[in-house]
Amino acid sequence: MVVTAKDLRDSAGRIIRLVDGGREVTVTYRGKAAAKIIPIRAEVGDASGMIGAAFGMWADHADARDVESYVRDMREGRGYAY
Repeated sequence: MVVTAKDLRDSAGRIIRLVDGGREVTVTYRGKAAAKIIPIRAEVGDASGMIGAAFGMWADHADARDVESYVRDMREGRGYAY
């Protein structure tokens, strides 16, 4: 399926549902193919495993046990006030 960038902006929900149903969508911009939206399962397997993998990649880091403290410490010195 081919859609324009305007179609994507105006009907993003409908297009995402089509992709979720297994369709591949090519997005054109000014008449030329600019991007392809494909079902994530087609590329990396079951999408449910991706979320756990993304959040679990820091599981072995002792300094990241408390996420709020870890992020606060990272931001300290950047001028953020809490």
